[in-house]
Amino acid sequence: MSKQKGLPDSALADRVVAGVRAIAMQWPFVTSASDHFAGYFNELGITLTIASDARDDDVLSLQNMLLAYLDSFWAKENPDFTWVVMFSDETKAIVPLVLGDGPRSGSEDLRA
Repeated sequence: MSKQKGLPDSALADRVVAGVRAIAMQWPFVTSASDHFAGYFNELGITLTIASDARDDDVLSLQNMLLAYLDSFWAKENPDFTWVVMFSDETKAIVPLVLGDGPRSGSEDLRA
């Protein structure tokens, strides 16, 4: 993550982004990851681009891995900003992950 004005602790944000990227890029259907910090909302946004042929079960597994990582990170580090992980795919409207979400169990949890 590039250093941006208004980011409360860029070292923490960099660690979050690095962790999310490390988890996400292990999955062959994740084609890219980008991030930004929305200062007005005090929110770190991470967007994962996924292949259109990604299976729902695989996307759910990835989401649950990311939720476990992010929950653990927030419990340990207690940053003063929030996060959202968005999923970009041309064929599916996938519900983003947000701070406070619980594990997802079925494809009905993926659709907006």
